[in-house]
Amino acid sequence: MYGWIPSTVSGVCQPNITACNNAQDCDSCPFQYVLVSTSTSTSRNLTCQPCNSNSSCQRCLATNTAQCTSCYYGYYLNSQGVCVNCSMGCSRCISLSLCFVCASGYVAQTTPQLLGVGSLLQTPVTCIACVSPCATCFGNPNSCLSCASGFNLVSASTCVSTFNYQINVVFSVTVAQFISQYSNFLNQVTNAMGSLVNNIAVLSIVYGSATVTLQASTNFAPGSSGAVTQQNNLNNLFGNSNGVAGMPVSTFSVNTNGGSNGGSGGIDSTTVTILAVCIPVGVVRKFKSI
Repeated sequence: MYGWIPSTVSGVCQPNITACNNAQDCDSCPFQYVLVSTSTSTSRNLTCQPCNSNSSCQRCLATNTAQCTSCYYGYYLNSQGVCVNCSMGCSRCISLSLCFVCASGYVAQTTPQLLGVGSLLQTPVTCIACVSPCATCFGNPNSCLSCASGFNLVSASTCVSTFNYQINVVFSVTVAQFISQYSNFLNQVTNAMGSLVNNIAVLSIVYGSATVTLQASTNFAPGSSGAVTQQNNLNNLFGNSNGVAGMPVSTFSVNTNGGSNGGSGGIDSTTVTILAVCIPVGVVRKFKSI
């Protein structure tokens, strides 16, 4: 900030006041300091003195360095001259209950309105935390502007994990049986994951014994309880003796891409995120192998 310079310690700033304090001829001071005068009729003595370290002051009184005259963003100045934290999720406020700018990771549910010269807050905002995995959001808590680590922003406002499942399953059915149960099959996979069908990418379908390869996106991080539950549900779905969508399963595997579910195995060296149902039923009818 203005009035500060890099110190000899990497990544640390120090106030640029040593020279003027030594000469006692400071004209202005950086934030967190106050200009103190001990001048006399025959000498000019002006130095920069720090505000009380426990006060959180941006500026303070020269006669009482614990009494603030202004505060940093995220604080407000109360009637006792103390800087107090704004409420949770608020970055600018004029009291504990009157917020007009939300902090990063929160979204305003109302639009603030100021009367006069920006001094009187008529309508405060209510700040709601963004819903994970949104790191920042807009409009509502579920519309993401940026994502938490391990997630990518897709479809303008949705965060999808870089972690997903690759499913390989072989059905002992005829082509006609598989085509008739195609939609039901996809629905059962998404139900097992508690997900949506547009998070499933059908990578290939090979006729003969209907060998299907899927990729399923998830909002859970690898190794999390939610991800482990999803993978267990998928294994239970394909391992069911009754088959899937009425189709008996010969063999199957549920592997992981972009992470590991605590030793469950899988392809952990790649990260693939695909959001589309790539094979419509009409295409399945037309081609023998995709």
